Amino acid sequence: MANLLIVESWVRSVGLVLPRRLKELGHRFTFVSRKPEHYTGWARGAGLLASGTGPGAGEEHPMLGLADEVIVAETNDVKRLLDVLRPLQAERRYEGVLTTCDYYLETAARVAAELGLPGTPPAALRVAREKHLMREACRRAGLPGPRFLATDDVDAAVEFARTIGFPVVVKAVDLCASEHVVAAHDADGLRAVFSAVSGPPVNIRGQRRPGVVLIEEFIRGEEFSVETVSFRGRTTVLGVTDKSLVGYPRFIESALMHPADLPEETARRLEGFVCEALTAVGYGHGLAHTEVKLSPDGPRIVEINARMGGSFLFDLIRLVTGVDMFEVLIDLSLDRAPRATPAPTGIKSAAIHFLLPPRGGRIVEFDGVEEIKADPGIHRLVVDDVIGKTVRGPEDNNDFIGHVIAVDRSGRGARRKAEWAYQKLAVRMG
Repeated sequence: MANLLIVESWVRSVGLVLPRRLKELGHRFTFVSRKPEHYTGWARGAGLLASGTGPGAGEEHPMLGLADEVIVAETNDVKRLLDVLRPLQAERRYEGVLTTCDYYLETAARVAAELGLPGTPPAALRVAREKHLMREACRRAGLPGPRFLATDDVDAAVEFARTIGFPVVVKAVDLCASEHVVAAHDADGLRAVFSAVSGPPVNIRGQRRPGVVLIEEFIRGEEFSVETVSFRGRTTVLGVTDKSLVGYPRFIESALMHPADLPEETARRLEGFVCEALTAVGYGHGLAHTEVKLSPDGPRIVEINARMGGSFLFDLIRLVTGVDMFEVLIDLSLDRAPRATPAPTGIKSAAIHFLLPPRGGRIVEFDGVEEIKADPGIHRLVVDDVIGKTVRGPEDNNDFIGHVIAVDRSGRGARRKAEWAYQKLAVRMG
């Protein structure tokens, strides 16, 4: 049994599962948050309608309810955070530090380093996470990628876009979940997107934003992600996941399947390219979910996410390979060799299709639930607690209102089953 320190968390998905896995595995954990009330309202995604069990809407978030101790401290200021944690470390003797939230990856790494605990070098996490620094590191390493410019000057952005040609992709360098990632097709559109991306002075966690906007050459091709585990400089590839995107000129994930339906040679090419990119940014210890496009000219990195894939991708990997990403995360935080060797599970492919509202408005009902529940190819169907509520039209990955997970025991047909369920689960709007 280990004694772990968790610095903030995502509210849903991995944030709901990690505390339960910690307790199931017999570990103790202390949860540190600047704002525990941020974790209220989490049960919007708890309305489980198919196999599995889910928490009730009135239950406390498991990060708070299952923690052995909850500490309120300013997690957005590492110096102040360490002033709280150093005396506690002498008494509690934490053995590892982790987080599931992108915005605190570097913070957790800095805390681990200061407390003399295992972890990824903070500098490597900063390069991997800040999109313009990742681009610069890959360019220095000689890896082919899109032409790009990071700037806080909209006129410079327009001039650059005209030089490389529209459309261009405009991104915040510091955000996640596809928030403020938009394609611009002309100068006026670029100016409007630039203003929206650079506008908010702080992110959802109250952290000050850099104000730099990334302008990238548009890469054509199918998008995938490569899931990896790195331990003491050695990287193991768990597999390639395919991805569907909707909402153009935005880039919203609509479906994932693991493993991707690709020729073996193509999958190995993607995996090798991603491993080169991880080396380029100096990331040699931790989980990574790296998005990559297969362009006509070869693989091109989209983003490096220095953590496990969210959006229940960890469930797809477990169903197909038997690898528990949460056990791997815990092992890495303790500097233990992770158990990351795939083994047959009887499932050849698993896919998730996310439920998005067709438009903004009031949700009246979901149709098709019973037929979906009765199908043996459906592993799980979840619909959020949104009936009677008004939602916005889809803009990014924060707008999911449910999901369905399908499995195929004979081949790569899980995506087709998930798409069938998605079509059956009609959203009626008021």
